[in-house]
Amino acid sequence: MTPKNFCAALAVYLAFAGCAAAQELTIPPPVWPYLPVHAASATGFVPKGWALEAQARGDLNGDGVPDLMLVLRDQSPKNIIPNPDGFGDDPLDSNPRILLVALGGKDGYRLIAANHDLITRHTDPDMEDPFDANGGVLFKNGAFQIDVSSFYDAGSWQTEDVTFTFRYRHGQVVLVGYDSTTVSRNSGEMDGVSADYLTGRVKTTKGWINNNEETVSWSHLKPHRLLRLPGLGDGLLFDPLAERFDAPS
Repeated sequence: MTPKNFCAALAVYLAFAGCAAAQELTIPPPVWPYLPVHAASATGFVPKGWALEAQARGDLNGDGVPDLMLVLRDQSPKNIIPNPDGFGDDPLDSNPRILLVALGGKDGYRLIAANHDLITRHTDPDMEDPFDANGGVLFKNGAFQIDVSSFYDAGSWQTEDVTFTFRYRHGQVVLVGYDSTTVSRNSGEMDGVSADYLTGRVKTTKGWINNNEETVSWSHLKPHRLLRLPGLGDGLLFDPLAERFDAPS
C-alpha cells in the first residue's frame, strides 16, 4: 500500500471509528429461562418467548441414537434496540442465545449441557451478528462444531472466525478443538491458531491475503483437564492458549 493510499484508508477508518464511538446503546441484561431436563423433541426444549434458531443432529455418545445440538434465541422486543445514530444495524437485535446439548433415548431427549455465553451476544450495531444460523452449528465425525465471528462495518479493520469443536467424553460435553483465523483488512495480514486439546498440539500460522505463502510453527500445551461446555465464556474472548489446569483429564 502506497503512503497516499494508506492515508486515505486511515482517514476513512477514523471517520468510521468516530461514528462508532458515538454509539452508546443501553443493552438490557439477559433474562435466562428455565430449561426442561427432558423433552420429546427439539421444540420441547424451547422456552416460551424463545425460538429454535439452529440445530444439528448426530450420535455424540455412540449408542446409535441421534442426539441434539440446539441454538435457542430470545425473542424479547425489549432486546431490540433503536440506533439513534443510524450507522450500522437499526434497530439492533441484541437478543441473547443459548447453546444446549441433549442425548437421545427411547423416551425422547435428556438435556446434558447448556451454555449461555459462548455464542457472543450482538451488542454493537457496527458489528455483524456473530452467529450465522445457516451453518453455525454442525455435526461431523462424532463431534459438533460451533462457529462465531467478528466483522465490523466501522471501527475495526480486523475480522475473526472461530470454530469450537466438542465431543462427549465420560458423561460430559468437552472442548477438544479450537480453530481461528484473524485477518487485518487494511494490511492483508492473516494469523491462524489451531489447538487440539486431546493431543496438546498447537499450530500457529501467519500469512497474507494476496498470496499462498505462510509460515507455520508448532507448540505444545501443558497437560490440562478438558474444558466443559457449560464453563466456557464468550467465544470471541476465549484464549485458546491459556494455562487453566495442571492435571490431565
